[in-house]
Amino acid sequence: MIDTIARFWLGLSISVVLSVVVLCALGLGRFYVRSSPSKASGFSRITVRLDQMGGVPCIRGLRIPVITVVRMVGNGIPLWEILDDYPDLEVEDVREALEYVAEHIETFGVATCYQPNDE
Repeated sequence: MIDTIARFWLGLSISVVLSVVVLCALGLGRFYVRSSPSKASGFSRITVRLDQMGGVPCIRGLRIPVITVVRMVGNGIPLWEILDDYPDLEVEDVREALEYVAEHIETFGVATCYQPNDE
């Protein structure tokens, strides 16, 4: 398990880590989804369905939002604890969630994300 976790963290690019830090520092909520593809383009583990959680990007259709996993990583929760809290998740799911957020920010910019009002 330790070897898998070490390979996971070493495999992340600097841009992914920085994107996660920026996303969490800004306190961004969830992504606004304009279409309803069954899988996010180029991401085999990210699903986006309007009939599931209102189109929020999720991991493999498990009703685990990408943003939940990314925030956990951004808050410094160890990978083993994330996997323990969500036993259906795999190491590759967490890696792809981070890559998805990084590509989303790089492609569309932070402006396409929003924080729901708490009012």
